[in-house]
Amino acid sequence: MQALFRIRGYDSFEQIAVGGMAVVYKARKQSLKKAVAIKVLLPHLAADPRFITRFQQEAEAAARVQHENIVNVIDYGKSEVSYYIVMEYYDGLTIEELVRRYPRLPLDVALSIILNVCYGLEAAHAENLVHRDIKPANIIFTRQGGIKIADFGLARDVEKFTMVTHAGKVVGTPAYMSPEQTRGETVGTQSDIFSLGVVAYELLTGRRPFEGASFSEVVDRIQSHEPAAVSSLNPSVDATIAHIVTRMMAKRTDERYGRVADVILETETLMDQYGLRRDRRVLTEFFEDPEGYASAANARPRRVGDRPATPAIGAPARPQLE
Repeated sequence: MQALFRIRGYDSFEQIAVGGMAVVYKARKQSLKKAVAIKVLLPHLAADPRFITRFQQEAEAAARVQHENIVNVIDYGKSEVSYYIVMEYYDGLTIEELVRRYPRLPLDVALSIILNVCYGLEAAHAENLVHRDIKPANIIFTRQGGIKIADFGLARDVEKFTMVTHAGKVVGTPAYMSPEQTRGETVGTQSDIFSLGVVAYELLTGRRPFEGASFSEVVDRIQSHEPAAVSSLNPSVDATIAHIVTRMMAKRTDERYGRVADVILETETLMDQYGLRRDRRVLTEFFEDPEGYASAANARPRRVGDRPATPAIGAPARPQLE
C-alpha cells in the first residue's frame, strides 16, 4: 500500500507493517538512494500530546544506544500529517515470523539469537534503559545473520517509570510481561531478562510458556503458574541449558539473573562446552537454508556424552493467543 503523504527527502513509500500506534513503511532516502524504514504515528494519535511524547521518547531512546544488535535510528521529525521516525531498513524476518514457519529452532540457532538479543540489551541497560516490550515481533533476523532489537516505544530510564499509564492501565504485551510488570510495579533491567526468557522458551519448545484465552488469564499464569520444563517438551535441550531459561523466568527477582551479563556468560560457556558455534555464520547459514541446516546439524558428530544439539524442524505449530 502506498502512503498518502510526503516526507521531504524520501520517496517510494511501501507499507510493510501496522500496529496499534504506528504504520511502518519501506521508503528510499533520495540523497543516498538507500532503503530505509519509516515509522509514522497514526494520524488520530498525532493530536494527543501523550502519544507524541511517547513516540519522541522511542526515537530518543533508540538513538542513545549505538549497537549492532539494536535498530539504528537515523532521523525524527514531523510531516504534513503526523510524526515519524526514520530507521535503518533490514531485509529479513521478525522472530515472530520465523517461529511461525519453524516452530522449534535448531539449538545453536536458538541460543545464538538469545545471545545476540542479550548483547543488545546489555548495551541498552548500560544506558539505564529498560526496553519493557521484548517479544518475537520486536526482534529482527536479517538475511546477513544479524539480530536487531526494534521498537523502543515503551523504553524509559529505569528510575523514572512504572508500568502504569495515565489511565491507570498496565502497558506492554501480555504473554511476555514479567510478573512485576503485570502488577504495575516499577520495572528494572530484570524485567527484560524475564521477557527474553519467555522468548527463549518459545524458541526452544515451539510454544509460549504462558497461554490463556484472555488478558487476565495470561496475567494469572505469569504470576502463579510454572510452565512445563523446557527439557520435557524438547528432549534435545539438556537440564543445564533448560536451567538458564528457568532462571531467566523466575517469578521473584531475587531468584532471577541480576544482570544480562550473567546470562551471556553462562550461555557462552555452555555453548563452548557443547561445541556449538556462536559466530554470525550460524545464523546466516540457517537463514539461507533452514531445512538443510537442520538436517546437517542432526547428522553432525557430537562430543562423547553430549545430547543431540539440534532438534528437527517441523514440530507442531504452537497455539496462537488472540
